[in-house]
Amino acid sequence: MHRLLIVTREESDFSKMLQACFDASVVPPDFAKEVDLDAYDGFALLGGTREEPIVLQPPQRLRLDAQIGLGKPFFAEYVRGIRQVALLDTESTRFQRPVFMGMDACLGEFPRGDILDEQDNNRLKLYRALNCDRPILQYVKTPEGFYTVRHPEELAVDSGQFALWLDEPNLLVCAFRLCNCVRARFAPRKKWIQLLENIVRFLGGAPGKTVARAMMSGYSLSGDPSIENALLRAAEWFKKANMLVDYENQPYSVKEGLGSSVFADGAHPVSHEVRTDCVGECALMYELLYQHTGRQKYRAMADGLYRMPRDMQIAESCPHRGMVRGSATGWWGVSYQDDTARGFLFPLMWRALLTGDRSDLPRVELTLDYLASTTGSDGLRAVRVDFFDQNKPEVAATGLHRERKGDRLEDVKWAWGGGISGRYSLDALRHMPADVPSAHYNAAYLGALFMGWRILGKRIYLETALKGMDSLLAEYPFTAREHSETEELARLLMPLALRYWATEEPQHREWIHRVADDLQRFRRPSGAYAEWDTGYTATCAGVKEGESSVLSANGDPVVDFLYSSNWLPMGYATAWLVTGEEKFHRLWREICAYCASTQILSGNPLHNGIWPRAIDDEQKEVYGVPNDSGWAPWAVETGWTMAEIVSGMLLGHLPRERFLQLV
Repeated sequence: MHRLLIVTREESDFSKMLQACFDASVVPPDFAKEVDLDAYDGFALLGGTREEPIVLQPPQRLRLDAQIGLGKPFFAEYVRGIRQVALLDTESTRFQRPVFMGMDACLGEFPRGDILDEQDNNRLKLYRALNCDRPILQYVKTPEGFYTVRHPEELAVDSGQFALWLDEPNLLVCAFRLCNCVRARFAPRKKWIQLLENIVRFLGGAPGKTVARAMMSGYSLSGDPSIENALLRAAEWFKKANMLVDYENQPYSVKEGLGSSVFADGAHPVSHEVRTDCVGECALMYELLYQHTGRQKYRAMADGLYRMPRDMQIAESCPHRGMVRGSATGWWGVSYQDDTARGFLFPLMWRALLTGDRSDLPRVELTLDYLASTTGSDGLRAVRVDFFDQNKPEVAATGLHRERKGDRLEDVKWAWGGGISGRYSLDALRHMPADVPSAHYNAAYLGALFMGWRILGKRIYLETALKGMDSLLAEYPFTAREHSETEELARLLMPLALRYWATEEPQHREWIHRVADDLQRFRRPSGAYAEWDTGYTATCAGVKEGESSVLSANGDPVVDFLYSSNWLPMGYATAWLVTGEEKFHRLWREICAYCASTQILSGNPLHNGIWPRAIDDEQKEVYGVPNDSGWAPWAVETGWTMAEIVSGMLLGHLPRERFLQLV
């Protein structure tokens, strides 16, 4: 077995792989002169264990440079200088990706244009090198493509963007932090396995199954279709991941969830934002868990969490009485009607139905009245409304506008701003069309109006909802999409079911079938519903930075559990409860089984039991277009994702006979 000297400050994922593949010794970068370098056949200098790269002192650098000069294989990762190589200061790779530039004999053949994802990593920019014309990997900012750059033949060599290259025949240089590739959850894992195995071979070792086992050990998808097991894992996640927040010795709120960044050391930031929608969705989840299990601890969790959405309602006499604040910080004066529906209206209405306690219904009525009175003449609301003084009857409204490329519906590209955007009196809002025919922004709100009509009997709710749904469906299937066509259809299911519940009109029942049938076009053999966007009309399609879709092109095997598939369990369950049709119950069982089988299993309590935003249905790992600044593939929302999926699983377990008796 080849003898390898590993020079590093701490143990890492890659150092452990190397120790399993070699007769290896480990020394710090300031190793003493007594270390006999001549006794080793190869060297690995691993600087990526810290954000600060390794800077070798002259005595150590001279000795290592001499070993390279003898022709021994040397791998230098995240080090400021070695031999003729000099690198500059650290920068983030958040919106950059290493892309294979073509064949290199030392590491085998990799298709030109193949994309790797090393998350929110750190890199060093090349300043000087001996060989600057044949990079193995080169950084490309937000490359267009899913697995491969769309036009790899157009890639031009740029020495300032080198990520991995052979600077001398026996000197392999890596400019980014690679050594903790497992805990940092590099993807796609199969490509990284191939690359790492070839680095081991370059150093003279035989990787066997060592690298593959290590790379696959960080997490896995459960593969378990059991809904009950998924419910247990998800419920436990909230506690073990420390997502719950107490106030006055009772549950009160939940943290928003996990951020999109995964740092080079594996750290995964937690968002402490207190959002009304997340908390309310979780309250409903615990309510349904109590109804399903009878466990009092879930009853207590639900009772505690209902308090925060109630506190966020403006109940005092003022022009904005009934408005529900979006969050405790940035959205204090902001109303998103879809968030209000999911985080306030639905939880309190379902509570009233399931428990028989109608004490919250005056609150529900107050908010529905406020929303209905500020709804446009087309039955739709603006994307959001902001007030700056709750004692003044004026708001800033945000709308959408259509970028037309032709006269057909499919020739419209939607974008934020324009349309109704501007400052208005509350009264003025209802006398003009909002022109936001978007399920993302309006479907849940319309569904809440239909449900409010069934529970409270105020005809203005029914009339407003019918008008709004007609306006929205007039654009179907080219509604104003936020992330994808899949998202729009998934968000329509529940509101359409509630419309039929409200009216019992046969044509409304047929619309549920139409949308459910259209969704099957995006269904994969696994049961996944892939992201799809005919015509790429979504506002977030192809966005380089900011709010971004996770698909690059139709056909990408990516599933979105933040914006699309997370709504399906609730949608199919509601359709079944309302219609009684076995078709919808079967579709509910199938999507729940898929969700259960894709739940993350991990030794890390932050991840065990989660559904991250994006799943690659082919590779069975977390992966997707990573351009979204806030909601990249590893993002997890406590409300939108976790609570919505769990609540949908539970709602389908509710006996239909009981549902029919609730109102």
